[in-house]
Amino acid sequence: QTHLTCVCVFASQHWIANNLFGLAFALNGVELLHLNNVSTGCILLGGLFVYDVFWVFGTNVMVTVAKSFEAPIKLVFPQDLLERGLDASNFAMLGLGDIVIPGIFIALLLRFDVSLKKQSKTYFYSSFLAYIFGLGLTIFVMHTFKHAQPALLYLVPACIGFPC
Repeated sequence: QTHLTCVCVFASQHWIANNLFGLAFALNGVELLHLNNVSTGCILLGGLFVYDVFWVFGTNVMVTVAKSFEAPIKLVFPQDLLERGLDASNFAMLGLGDIVIPGIFIALLLRFDVSLKKQSKTYFYSSFLAYIFGLGLTIFVMHTFKHAQPALLYLVPACIGFPC
């Protein structure tokens, strides 16, 4: 039954189906991958920050691949949803790496909060709210300048800065 569902979803190529599979992959990635300490997470986020900024602003490779590759490697958000409904065709994209990598760091901070044996989860909540803020800022800048944005440009400083 699961295989039949997969075939139907991939045959339809609808953006909602793509997003459901993308979210499933992202959640699975966050669940399966673990970091051993906060400094490793900061180094990873810092390196991917530079990588993302270079490949989005320095070249057109990242945007070209994301637009041409039809697989659940990205979440798509219809910009013409109000005009065309579910048949929307103009999309903004968010790569799964922009969900998984910060998600792994946020999960690490949750484990750190638990290890402190306190009732509050200050580091987790601050990083989670920072992620939401960074994502909102990414979307705002993308719509304002009508240009692809490296989400990690906004997510990394927020996810590291807020808990600090």
